[in-house]
This record gives sequence, C-alpha cells and structure tokens, in this order.
Amino acid sequence: MITENEIDDIINGHSCPSQIPLEWGGGQPNKKKPGRRWEDPNNEGNGVST
Repeated sequence: MITENEIDDIINGHSCPSQIPLEWGGGQPNKKKPGRRWEDPNNEGNGVST
C-alpha cells in the first residue's frame, strides 16, 4: 500500500493537481506519454491524467 508521503512525492514530482483524493492512491504510469493516471475506485470511468 502506498503511503501519504509517497503520494505527495508523486504529486510534487509530476506537477499534477493536489486535489487528487488520497483514496485514489499513487496512480499508474501513462502507457503512451510521460506522466501518471489516476482512476476513481468508486467510478472507473472517472479519472485524471497528467
């Protein structure tokens, strides 16, 4: 399980919005471009990509 400090490091290192809920975890690497992708665990169609 990812910690809050690890999430902060990911967020600060990838210039993504700090509004991503902690419940969404650390995200996954994008497949085609640099960055990360987060998905809402309660609604898989809802997400954020940086």
